[in-house]
Amino acid sequence: MKTPLNLLKFRIDIFLFLGMVVLSLHSMTGDMPHEWLGVLFVPLLIAHLYVNWDWLVYAVGHFFRAKTSLRVRFNLLLDLLLYLTMGIVVLSGILISRDFLFRLGISIPNDGFVSYMHKRSVLVLFALLGIHLGMHVTWIWNNFGRYISGTKGKDEK
Repeated sequence: MKTPLNLLKFRIDIFLFLGMVVLSLHSMTGDMPHEWLGVLFVPLLIAHLYVNWDWLVYAVGHFFRAKTSLRVRFNLLLDLLLYLTMGIVVLSGILISRDFLFRLGISIPNDGFVSYMHKRSVLVLFALLGIHLGMHVTWIWNNFGRYISGTKGKDEK
């Protein structure tokens, strides 16, 4: 049976959210689990981008059109900032990793700047993520109710 797109998006988003929660508990998980969970988080980001690609193409293509809503423009800019910030978080996290790079046979000296960038970009990421979740709260709420209650939406038959 084919998984409806909204259900797939919802599942990916749930895993992204839970992943962010676990990754934010670095002091409880320690370095090695934090690093490897961060690496495993990247395919989820790519999957999120993939299942939302149609909207992204639409928003980019309509950004400068007069009839495009401010909400669509704001969402696009917010999403671009989120992906840029997430890229900085992931790249800086890889550069300061102890276990992941070691297992790949790579050694990069850490002067502290990259660690500083990682910590600061994580703070920016969480702020942007809060705004992103707030912008999509109706979709989240509707789909949470739909998939928890078992009722079928318009894209499911």
